[in-house]
Amino acid sequence: MSTYAFILGRNPELSLEELIVALSPLGAITEATERFLIFKGEISPVVILSRLGGTVKVAEIQEHFEQLSDFTRDRWLHMLRSELRDVKGKFLYGASVYGGSAADIKEIYALGISLKKYLKALPISARFVSNREGILSSVAVQKNNLINRELVLLHGTQPARLRVDDPSAMTSSTRSRAGVNAGGWYAGLTVAVQDFDAYGLRDYGRPARNMLRGMLPPKLAQVLLNLAEVRASHRLLDPFCGGGTIVQEALLAGMTHVWGTDKDPAAIAEAGENFDWLQSSFGTHRPNLAVHDVHELDRRYDRHFFDAIVTEPFLGPPRLLTRRKLTQSDLADIQRQTSVLYNALFRVGRSLVKPGGAMAVIFPVFRVLDSERLSGNFSSYVAIGWQLVPPRLTQYYPQARLSPRGTLVYSREGQVVARELTVWRSLPR
Repeated sequence: MSTYAFILGRNPELSLEELIVALSPLGAITEATERFLIFKGEISPVVILSRLGGTVKVAEIQEHFEQLSDFTRDRWLHMLRSELRDVKGKFLYGASVYGGSAADIKEIYALGISLKKYLKALPISARFVSNREGILSSVAVQKNNLINRELVLLHGTQPARLRVDDPSAMTSSTRSRAGVNAGGWYAGLTVAVQDFDAYGLRDYGRPARNMLRGMLPPKLAQVLLNLAEVRASHRLLDPFCGGGTIVQEALLAGMTHVWGTDKDPAAIAEAGENFDWLQSSFGTHRPNLAVHDVHELDRRYDRHFFDAIVTEPFLGPPRLLTRRKLTQSDLADIQRQTSVLYNALFRVGRSLVKPGGAMAVIFPVFRVLDSERLSGNFSSYVAIGWQLVPPRLTQYYPQARLSPRGTLVYSREGQVVARELTVWRSLPR
């Protein structure tokens, strides 16, 4: 059975949760840290990475050892042996160190230079690709053709845990018998990186981009779809589709029964332009688009017509969201406008989604006077038959940073409105 390291993006909690949901049915998760997740199973790394929004790199692990000093130049050379068989021109190779100290990074840099001198004596002209931070980006790996040539070293800082019904119940003797190691170092080679060109095209290359409408990043749309556990055969609805990012990512993931609605005719027109472009560029299916207000959706579609709803509703007017700071007055204004929409969404969603079906919804988190204010009346949603699904990552990564109500939050520096990601299940009546 193969072992892989999934390198997390800038929001480790979000990345870990997505990986746990996506990978758990496929094998065993044995360790999770704020930098990476270790997985054992048989997968196609390139295919699965293309469907993950929160993972930047995948490495196939070849060795595990207790001390970094145990890793030698000869071991590194042995890992590169297949790439060195038919070298033409200059041989490029690189290294990234995750979870290590500054001294660890210097040690690997020195080892990389030593390997370069050794190759020169063979003679093989070589260049060691590195940087001061000790971590090569996906862009650097792709541009320097370092797939299967980038050494990835990972320092495990948390006790690894097998995928079991109750991971917290595992004893040290259980881990020992299962061959699970606490800490230590993993060594592997990069086998897949996030395709930054493809994401740029799907975001900035679309013909209709309306910044005033708010732009959900394609990677975040992927994460939301994965958290909802949608399948290719499912019927999916985004009732606040705007320019169509969530619908776009669902189609690119292989879904064929996708609906996008919005009350704004201009938004649906823009989405139509984008899907003409998407179909010609990627050969995707055509989605079902319609101008509908969320309040009337239960009259437009049959009861329990959809398997899932995935959406980012209106987070607030652009004139307020583009400010550097929000005041109490701003907050009251936004909450008046958004609360009606969320109440309607959960009401009609209860009618539209099949029992047991999922609804993945983003809520705004407002930053007011150096504090964060959550939105949405969760108790009222529970009262009408929705169940909030708690994140699973705390089973593997107990120190995860979550919101006061135990949910995932996505934010970027300088934003006055962050995003709270939630998943709900429609309970049987």
